[in-house]
Amino acid sequence: FDIDVVLALGPRSRVHYVNKDTDSGGRKDWTPRELRQRVSAAQSAVNSSGTVVIDSEAQDKDPLLHFSYVAAGDKYNNIAAKDERVRSHVRQWRALWLCYRHFARLEAAGGSPYRVFLKLRDDSLFLRDLLSPRKVAVWRRAVVVKNCNAFEGLNDKVAVLDAAAGASFFAQPLLDWYFNYSAVMHAGVSLKNPETYLLAIMKLHRVRVRRVEADLLPAVTSRVINNKATATCIPIQRPKIGYGGHCLPQDCLIRKRVFCSRCPDSDASEWDDEYKRRATLHGCVPRDELGKWTCSQLARDRERREKGWGKGKGKGAGSWGGG
Repeated sequence: FDIDVVLALGPRSRVHYVNKDTDSGGRKDWTPRELRQRVSAAQSAVNSSGTVVIDSEAQDKDPLLHFSYVAAGDKYNNIAAKDERVRSHVRQWRALWLCYRHFARLEAAGGSPYRVFLKLRDDSLFLRDLLSPRKVAVWRRAVVVKNCNAFEGLNDKVAVLDAAAGASFFAQPLLDWYFNYSAVMHAGVSLKNPETYLLAIMKLHRVRVRRVEADLLPAVTSRVINNKATATCIPIQRPKIGYGGHCLPQDCLIRKRVFCSRCPDSDASEWDDEYKRRATLHGCVPRDELGKWTCSQLARDRERREKGWGKGKGKGAGSWGGG
């Protein structure tokens, strides 16, 4: 089936990460032409055609802020830092709205409705193939998110959704922020971050939500470690990778590769090595062997198991709609 891809990439002078700017060597200077080539190559690899849209419209410098949401924020005590964080949230919701605006135009021009949408961040990495949204009933008539790192709301990093929920998921977060915030406040959710805000929006618009294990949504946060993104690493601190063994697919080879692909700064984080091994290798290595296991064993494991990240290499970037 055809896959249309929309990348909403507001220009800015440097790569920005919420927690810290640690993307050493990964400040990408990709041009729209290079992005189109990479996405088109991924489409061809799965025998799919479709349109690639790159929206580089500048984001709002000073979006609307609601004091109650700013004050309730679950990070920072400094009001200036809280303000800037919420500005980032509103810009995220505007990027979603931009994606949906393009999808609506493409759908009208194409003459056939979309069946499913996939929302990704630009740092999403799939550890293996995503099960086909056309074949797995769990995606139908719902928004599907990962049952991990929800922070009292819904994990907003990756989502698969029935196209019928597209407007509610992509457009309403921004529209309700500007024009219907009082209703969002009374949706029965304590608003303090983007995850709780997304949950409130889904409740307000009566969208069915399914929280699934990592085997159905096998995506994690990653970082590029060179300028052309030919190599990546995986931050394995708890706020990034998750707070339990269910945050990764059950396949032991995948879990070992996650640990061996950890970012260099992970070793200097607040979490000790024993926790990292236990978090990534939970259920794969007996506790008394955690200190003995090394990444060199991965090569021997690979000889006994199928190659690659489980069943295959995951593909995907940005947001796409499939028809």
